Amino acid sequence: MQKPALVATAPPKPLAPPPPAPETIEIPALGIDQDVIELAVAGTDLQVPSDYFDIGWWRDGPSAGENGAAVMVGHVDSETGPAVFYQLSGLRRGHEIEIDREDGSRMTFAVRRVRAFSRAEFPSNKVYRTGGPPALHLVTCGGTFDQAAGQYSGNVVVFAQLVDRQPAPRDRGAGPKAPQEPTWTQGAGESHELVPSAAHDPSLGRARGEDGERQ
Repeated sequence: MQKPALVATAPPKPLAPPPPAPETIEIPALGIDQDVIELAVAGTDLQVPSDYFDIGWWRDGPSAGENGAAVMVGHVDSETGPAVFYQLSGLRRGHEIEIDREDGSRMTFAVRRVRAFSRAEFPSNKVYRTGGPPALHLVTCGGTFDQAAGQYSGNVVVFAQLVDRQPAPRDRGAGPKAPQEPTWTQGAGESHELVPSAAHDPSLGRARGEDGERQ
């Protein structure tokens, strides 16, 4: 019987390590400089921080500085007063947000715009996008608080673009700095695949918030 021919097969390619997760967030305009916690999706809803002063990152989405939008959420207030994102709607175009990642790299984002959306019109496909240029989206509750329903009428979303990246310390000096990410224009890269809709949770806030757009 003829022996079967040997077939050479290529070894499997090693899986690429996941991008470094965000570790801290700094928003000088709001006096925020703190650690970030991880949030998972339960069913179709993104979890919200149990502590009113925590800021949570959507861990199943893009990391800060990678393609797509890193999404972070926080409460606007509590039963007793303001919470971590109480002044989020006060951010203006050009305000910077620094994200330090667990490998020591730093990503700098600049606010492009701040928008308020009703619950029925929340643009999940724009906020929770997994493709397109690197971005950072911050979400909290907004609109008016419905005492009977126990929830806010909408959400406030900060859209920020990546403007600078500093590599991890071990990578510095190893070569020329990677080219800066291209600047976004209005509406660029904002329509991508739909991912689990979240940030509508009424526990993101308790008292009256602001409504309308902020430039």
